[in-house]
Amino acid sequence: MKISSCLIFKDEEKHLPNWIESVKFFSDEIIAVDTGSTDRSCEILREAGIEPLYFEWINDFSAAKNFALDHATGDWVVFLDADEYFPPGVREHVRHGIEEVSANAPEAIAIQSPLLNIDEDLGNKITSRIIHWRIIRNIPEFRYKGAVHESLSYEKGKVKFADSDLVIYHTGYSTVISHIKGERNLKLLQKKVEEEGGTPDTRTALYLAVTYAQLMDYKKAQEYAWLAIQGTDDALTTMAVKMYKMLIQTEEQLDKNEEKIREFIELGLNRVPDYPDILIEKAKLCHKHNKLYEMDKICQTIVEKMADYEFMSRYESCMPSEETLLSHMLAVVNYRNGNLMKAREYLVRALQDNPTNALLLEHFSKFFFNAPFEMQDNVLSHVFKSELPQDKQKLKKGLANHEYNATYIKYVKPPKNSFEYYMSSGQYKAAGKLVKERLLALYREGGKLYAYVKSGSGDFTERDREILITAIEYAIPERFLYNFAKQGKPKRNPEAIVLDIRRELARLCNALLSMTKEEFKQSKKLFSLLTYPVSDMVLAAFDEPFKEFSPQVLCDMYGAIMTHSTFNVDEKIATCAAKLKVDEVSYLLLPTFFDRYEAWLVKLLLDSMNEKSGAYYRDLGRLNLYLKNKEAAVEVLTKAKEMIPEDTDVENYLGWAKELPDNAE
Repeated sequence: MKISSCLIFKDEEKHLPNWIESVKFFSDEIIAVDTGSTDRSCEILREAGIEPLYFEWINDFSAAKNFALDHATGDWVVFLDADEYFPPGVREHVRHGIEEVSANAPEAIAIQSPLLNIDEDLGNKITSRIIHWRIIRNIPEFRYKGAVHESLSYEKGKVKFADSDLVIYHTGYSTVISHIKGERNLKLLQKKVEEEGGTPDTRTALYLAVTYAQLMDYKKAQEYAWLAIQGTDDALTTMAVKMYKMLIQTEEQLDKNEEKIREFIELGLNRVPDYPDILIEKAKLCHKHNKLYEMDKICQTIVEKMADYEFMSRYESCMPSEETLLSHMLAVVNYRNGNLMKAREYLVRALQDNPTNALLLEHFSKFFFNAPFEMQDNVLSHVFKSELPQDKQKLKKGLANHEYNATYIKYVKPPKNSFEYYMSSGQYKAAGKLVKERLLALYREGGKLYAYVKSGSGDFTERDREILITAIEYAIPERFLYNFAKQGKPKRNPEAIVLDIRRELARLCNALLSMTKEEFKQSKKLFSLLTYPVSDMVLAAFDEPFKEFSPQVLCDMYGAIMTHSTFNVDEKIATCAAKLKVDEVSYLLLPTFFDRYEAWLVKLLLDSMNEKSGAYYRDLGRLNLYLKNKEAAVEVLTKAKEMIPEDTDVENYLGWAKELPDNAE
């Protein structure tokens, strides 16, 4: 069996080395046709032992390709463009794949291969997947038609083909190249429309839509996409779905009319039911409006359909570029419905595709909160393999909001004498002492500022002066406020001084609350740096006698430290909140404790609430959902739905609760 490889080219010196390396593995004959190159393309071919033929360009891709076919003498022809190639690991199997079809499917005159569009300008990201005929029998009845976006046509009727897994990479629609091709193709398509009377047929409208999208003329792209979908599936070939996707995406670029987007989604799903490329757009809208239960069902359908090769081979699909988003969505819904292990699994998949994405790393901090170091380290070392300095900086930045622990030390790499290092390594007293030095310096600066403001100096309004005095008195212990005579104008912005004091106070509270009770008793000098009511909040957390203080103090202080707080801090805060028995405290803290996945902490707060509102029953239902108590979850969530019917979270949790197995305990 003889295999010929064919190519038409013009100025392709960038792509030819990959093409040559790919086809030399299996070709008995190579036909390369130059249509007018001005670069080193012909020289590169000759250096590889390939003498190019010449075809005078007449603005007709089919004519040039058929010229190449006329010179091929093989039994089979592999016709790849210069920017297409079989990657390593595939090219070695092309000959065997063709031989298998010849032996087992003699009626087949074409072999279908998955073609992956790769964007080199985005780090070789796979942007879409389509099934193409690039391997055909060399018979005279099989030829190309169409001046631009040419396609194979068989004179004797329907083409019988065989499937293969011989994957082809296509780099021709990388961001920069795509624009250049768009300008070239637009001229050819406009000429075709003009020659045919001024009205494009379905296929021409389709390619005009694609071309205008490449050129970022979204209004015309939408206009021609709308015209194209009036045709039949045969006229749209494998790109039917792409036209609906284009309507949606162009609307997002133009008017962002959500009703129109919904209309385009439903039109697309009516034409091609359950197609992932359109379903993912519906899932995005569900995510936007917190309809997570519905999004969960859509995502599950997408996963199921993507596994159906026959279904997915009918139309072009951009799902390869959406898989990170799909994994992220599945991570979010599983996190919210209580399936923590599944949530982590999907998040890891998303991180593997995009390890330095800030939102994914933020979710890593949340999903793996308090997980053993070995688990966190295994995930990060598995998905983060890049040695690029800028990527390491992104990882460091992304984990800056991670809890202080061994993972923080390894990946954020705080200096060994820093507050962050001491906290991460469990040296809470050392962390507190470090903050003490900073606070004392800030208290001195704040005391001088206090004297300056109290004296009437400066150009503050009376209102600003009053606010500043109150803020300083709240942040600095009284003994530090009256040791200074009238001072000169402060060197720094007064608000910055107060903010710095509050930040260090939050750090001191984090250090103190992280301690054991015994360590806390040994740290009274550190504790003495706190002002009331923060000091009494800390006393309450350690079961020490305390004066009454505003619940807002607890929420504000925990809000300032919760990003880096550990479980023992959460436990103290929850116990303290339960003692106060004030509903708004529990409502403010509950979302955080649900994120920690500690059921007893959530129950502690719920039990401390006085008012049994719709929100109470919603959160109690969510807790029972996490505990897999189906009967209790459905009962209280149904009650919540009656009380707060507009709450989308109730809808989400009730949907998931009803799906729990009846024998769940």
